[in-house]
Amino acid sequence: MTIPGAARNLNPVLAGAEAAFFYEAARFTDLCRDLLNIWQNVCQTVDNRSGLVSSLEV
Repeated sequence: MTIPGAARNLNPVLAGAEAAFFYEAARFTDLCRDLLNIWQNVCQTVDNRSGLVSSLEV
């Protein structure tokens, strides 16, 4: 099957956009993981000090 000229020229652009999307998705996933770790540390610290947050453990 022959790819028309316009589609052939667009293909690298789409590949770049796809790569950028997955790169940003991976960065967002890392950010969410970091925020969850921070929240767990805050809960653990407060729990160790006062016992108030034990019901919020993740």
